Amino acid sequence: MQSHAAFLKDHPLSTAFYDTREEFEFLRAAAKASGSKLRIIGFDQELMGNGKALLEAVREQELPPQIATRVGELLTAEQDALADAKGAGRPDLLHDDRALQELLDFQSALKLARLDSTPIDNLLASRAIYEEFSRNGYASNVQRSLLMRQYFTAAGGAEPGRKVLLKAGGEHAFKGLNPLRNRDLGNFVAELAEGLQQRSVHILMFAAAGQQLTFAGAGKPMRPMRSTWRRRTRRFRA
Repeated sequence: MQSHAAFLKDHPLSTAFYDTREEFEFLRAAAKASGSKLRIIGFDQELMGNGKALLEAVREQELPPQIATRVGELLTAEQDALADAKGAGRPDLLHDDRALQELLDFQSALKLARLDSTPIDNLLASRAIYEEFSRNGYASNVQRSLLMRQYFTAAGGAEPGRKVLLKAGGEHAFKGLNPLRNRDLGNFVAELAEGLQQRSVHILMFAAAGQQLTFAGAGKPMRPMRSTWRRRTRRFRA
């Protein structure tokens, strides 16, 4: 708990959901119940502020001096952008066209030097989804869904015979078309299980009444709001 809290303090806006006590306690309970068998895999896009952690992952390699210097410069730029985003409450300030081009150039430099560019590949994939969302929410969600399927498969979640407990947000868990009108990870898992002659069980839990927490802006605490799931699912069924 203390090490996780220290990481979150040093890497704000880097972790979705598991920066809350209730969600983190769920992981601790799962680990206690599973013992050494537990393996946690992530399948969602990198959160908006995770550039610092991903650049630090690049720095764990043995880097040529020029690339090491470039990592330091990008880390400084990420921290400056994060401060601006938190100050204004605007996550879009975490990336702009100039920052995007700098990351693309850095990605090319890593590949040219035959270094592992995976952290930057993932960062760019996530930022492309955020950028698309400002233009076309539907296309952005389809793009995100495709990425999650790729991550889930690459992490071994689709291996025949493997038992997986998949915990995801409501829209991602649906079989068939979800309320966002796309086929998301839940549908992929259902189709995969059928293709392997196995089974998948889907349980959707939502607040039928009362309030739920929602994102309120970069650097701001989550805001309670009235649950909309009953209205949304009723409209979807209609």
